[in-house]
Amino acid sequence: MPDTFYVRTNDRKHYVEAKFLTDLQGNPIVSRNPVQNTWNLFDADHNPIGTNTNGYVIVPADFDIKKAIDFGRSISELMEAGYPVTVPGALIGALASFEKIVSAGNGRA
Repeated sequence: MPDTFYVRTNDRKHYVEAKFLTDLQGNPIVSRNPVQNTWNLFDADHNPIGTNTNGYVIVPADFDIKKAIDFGRSISELMEAGYPVTVPGALIGALASFEKIVSAGNGRA
């Protein structure tokens, strides 16, 4: 299987380049959600190449786990700072930014 592949969005009209999420050793991470097993995978020409029968977590091709972890740490730091007035606004903005990054493949971005 190539490093990246394509998945079809919920509208079944668009395709997004994707990859399997891996741990630090390069092992694919298995999802507990059985829906992952049903995702069809496509090549760059949108021809079917298989199904995610192993249930690996699929993320956008440009997803960077280090950036996601750093983002989580920044949220934690905001919460620990104890700024009750500014934290909610900053948190909402940060979560909106993160949601846009993660959901790029579902047709909403």
